[in-house]
Amino acid sequence: MKLGMPALIEYSNLEENLRLCKELELDFIELNMNYPIFMPESFSYEEVRSIKKEYHIDFTAHLPEEIDLTSFHPSIRKGHLER
Repeated sequence: MKLGMPALIEYSNLEENLRLCKELELDFIELNMNYPIFMPESFSYEEVRSIKKEYHIDFTAHLPEEIDLTSFHPSIRKGHLER
């Protein structure tokens, strides 16, 4: 079984969260995409891949609650996908 933690808003960046996760001997961090520091425009996926290799920790994503990828309205669904 793998154990993880949510990213903590008290930390100002991904690396601080990773250090705590490693210190606690956990396997993954859930990135909360509602937090400004984890929004796609705030960091690069290359950075995440590099840090993942360095710390040997996996990631899960907590998507914003308002995202509706299953909307019956094509324009709403498309808007969320293009976000």
